[in-house]
Amino acid sequence: AQLLLAEGCEATGLKRFTAAPVECLVVTTEVLAANSERRVIVHGEVASIAVETSLESSQVSIRAV
Repeated sequence: AQLLLAEGCEATGLKRFTAAPVECLVVTTEVLAANSERRVIVHGEVASIAVETSLESSQVSIRAV
């Protein structure tokens, strides 16, 4: 995270983060839960990302919505 803050999208040597190819302001976020399922949706200016997890199966799904 420090590399991204210091060097921006051109940061090299990232191991756990990938910089977005374009800037996108986060407009809202939603956190939802149902039984053992969890979902976080990050709504941006032009796109949104959903992260879904299952406590039972330990699965993680990340997709554009």
